[in-house]
Amino acid sequence: MRRCLLVVPSLLLLLSSCSDDGRGDVDATSSPAAPATSATPNTASAASDPITTGNATTSARPGTPKFEAIGLLAFAQHSSRVVYVDTPVRLFLNGDYVKTLNYPQVNKRKSYRVCAPGGGCDNAVTRLATVQMLSFRDRHSPCLDASAFMPARTGGTRQAVMQPRQSKPCEDNFAVQVWANDVGQMVAVNLVVRSP
Repeated sequence: MRRCLLVVPSLLLLLSSCSDDGRGDVDATSSPAAPATSATPNTASAASDPITTGNATTSARPGTPKFEAIGLLAFAQHSSRVVYVDTPVRLFLNGDYVKTLNYPQVNKRKSYRVCAPGGGCDNAVTRLATVQMLSFRDRHSPCLDASAFMPARTGGTRQAVMQPRQSKPCEDNFAVQVWANDVGQMVAVNLVVRSP
C-alpha cells in the first residue's frame, strides 16, 4: 500500500511535466481529454468541471491561446458544457467586429452566430463541431484573405489559429482565430471564411 502511494505522486509529477511541443494537429475522434482551463465562469462549481476536447490528441499549457482554443473546440463538439471565461468575448467575422458576448452568453452555442453587414451569417462553434481533424497553424490557408486575420481591438495579446487539416475546396475552407489576453483568458474569436 505504501509503495502505491509513492507511485501515484511520481506519476502525477511526470504527467504534469509534459508540455506543448509546438506541433498542432488536433484529432477530434480518438484520444483522451485535455485538462481544465485556468479561467472560470462566475460560478463556484465550474472549476471542478474539466474541459475535454472532443478527444483531442494535442496538448497545450494552461494560459495559452492554444489551450483556450482547445476549450472552445471542446465546447463546440459538446465535450464540455461551458466555456471557461470570465471576461467578455468579442466576435469577429473576417476581421470585422460584430458583437461582444458576456457571461452567460459565452456558454450558448447559438450566441456565436455572426452576420456580415448586408450578407450571410455563420457560426464558429457550428463550424468547429463538424470538423474531425484540425491543425494549429502559424500561417493561414492561401484560400483565405490574409487581412481577415488582423482584427483591430481584440483585447488580446496572443493568438492561435485552428483550420481544418484535410484539404478542402477553397469554398469550404475556414479558420477560427482565438485571441487570449496577457493572463491567458479567451477574449476574442475571429471566424475567417472565404468571401464570395
